[in-house]
Amino acid sequence: MFNRFLNHQLILIDQRDTIRISWDQLFGYCGPSQVIATTLAFRLFEQAIKEMSPHTPPKRDEMGILTAFPGRGILECIEMITRIPTLASHRLTVAPEAGPPEAPSAYIGRFYFEVQIGNERRSYIPIPDYFDDEFRTQVAQFQNKKLNDAEYHSYMSYKWQKAQSITNYDGEFFKSEVLPPLSLEPEGKAQWYGLQSYADLHS
Repeated sequence: MFNRFLNHQLILIDQRDTIRISWDQLFGYCGPSQVIATTLAFRLFEQAIKEMSPHTPPKRDEMGILTAFPGRGILECIEMITRIPTLASHRLTVAPEAGPPEAPSAYIGRFYFEVQIGNERRSYIPIPDYFDDEFRTQVAQFQNKKLNDAEYHSYMSYKWQKAQSITNYDGEFFKSEVLPPLSLEPEGKAQWYGLQSYADLHS
């Protein structure tokens, strides 16, 4: 279904080695309930890498993220692509009130992101009309709810169609603007896996 992504991968550097992440891997990690989130995240990082690191793959340990949308799938994609939530949580900011009013509102928060690669940082807002009242109504009514078979298949059909429309959009899916870079250094000790007790074992 996602033919555009079949032979395309996000390429990053982890330590001294190349990591390649496909949309299929994101989908397998997050599951079908997050098909829109995996498609949105893939397009976000695809565009961010092209704009801020066009000639060399970005290093995972030189990236930072802000998301005003705290959905499970987006956070899981950030984890799989960057490893920031578990290995460098100080470089992830979840701020549902961040972003300008024109950023589309979500069931919680809004669709506004900031990505930093090295000393470059940009904001990202999806193009208009994709995350609309119908989307918010569908999520509010069906996401994370107990559904009968008819409701489930109807909702999943809507989600696949929405994800396909994001995939097929011709051109950059996000409006992006340059921002001042932020410090990616932790305040105090970095926490591994979000657990101070785990970090203490390796201090």
